[in-house]
Amino acid sequence: MKESAYTDTLTTMFLTVSFDSCLSFNHLEWNHYGGWGDSLTGYTVYKRVNSGIFQIVKNIPKDINSFDDTDIKSDSTYCYYIEASHQAGRSSTSNMACTRPQMPNPPAYLNAYGTEFIDDQIIKATFNIDPATELSKYYLLRSDLLEGSYDTLTYLEYSKEDPLEIWDTLPEIKTWYYKLAALNNCMKVARLSNPASLLNLRVSNQNFLNQLTWNLYKEWTGGTSNYYVYRQIGQNAPELIAIPNPSDTTYTDDIKSLVDQIGKGDFCYFIEAREGIGNPYGYKGYSKSNTACVQPEIKLYMPNAFTPNGDDQNDQFFPFLTFIPVDYIFVIRNRLGNVLFQTNDYQLPWNGQFHGNFVTEGVYIYYVKAKAPDGSTVQKTGRVTVLYPKK
Repeated sequence: MKESAYTDTLTTMFLTVSFDSCLSFNHLEWNHYGGWGDSLTGYTVYKRVNSGIFQIVKNIPKDINSFDDTDIKSDSTYCYYIEASHQAGRSSTSNMACTRPQMPNPPAYLNAYGTEFIDDQIIKATFNIDPATELSKYYLLRSDLLEGSYDTLTYLEYSKEDPLEIWDTLPEIKTWYYKLAALNNCMKVARLSNPASLLNLRVSNQNFLNQLTWNLYKEWTGGTSNYYVYRQIGQNAPELIAIPNPSDTTYTDDIKSLVDQIGKGDFCYFIEAREGIGNPYGYKGYSKSNTACVQPEIKLYMPNAFTPNGDDQNDQFFPFLTFIPVDYIFVIRNRLGNVLFQTNDYQLPWNGQFHGNFVTEGVYIYYVKAKAPDGSTVQKTGRVTVLYPKK
């Protein structure tokens, strides 16, 4: 009697599941299904949460027999089984394995509220933390690249005060980026915040123009609604002077009309940024740049003509100074050298008159000399034309 050939030996699959409390995932592992040889096409992982229904989580290649499920929460029951698939459409399933992870709930969100310069070297980074979290350990991270690697600066424990404010001393003045990392019980990162960047402001002066340049703030979840430009002269209170377009990173401040303020101290500026509408956690962030100051160059400018015809437009002739002089003389002469006007008051212009009468149209000679508070002196001699256009 001749025996027929034996079929391939079929094996069962045994699934085990364990919870990694440090990395916060369920690790699934099973033995390979035997008996189908090359007809085995792969595995499918099925998952049920609490009393829900089983759903497909992942399709696994046939040469892999493990899977890590990172989509888990504490105090929920997770059940799994594995299905092996045959190329002819047949299937075989493993046992069902369940686990109920116990771990502190990580924060549902970490929100970077913004940064603020306290002085030139110290900044304050502010974060909002989900009050329902059961974690209490955090790292403050910093990088000089938005998408670069972040260094750990500070370890701290959160006392559920909102917002959380952290101070940092900058190693150098440039754009830095900050993140807050929540740590689990094994000191592994459980959640990261969105980044918060510094607003770095630079200012330069040319003639009567102060040029401001700053970087765009990165990056609120609600975007940036506006930047606000503030100017402070000497000890005066800061004043809002512009609200540029949110995409702009420059602003030019024409200070010619502020000549009488120039000697009262440096021109100082700072930028404020506000988060736009759309933060999913209901916050509206705020950031403030460093304060950047500039002293206008010591310069003297003279018009070449004016029209003292009483129409309140270009009716007076006077020097434009980028400083308040400590010593000053301004003289007008006719072509014969006769003095028509002279003053030591830098605020007193020539109105085109001599002894109460308007001079005739023509060219006149001026001389001005002014001493700046720093001791430097500027002086100039030239010609100015008097014109009388019709009103």
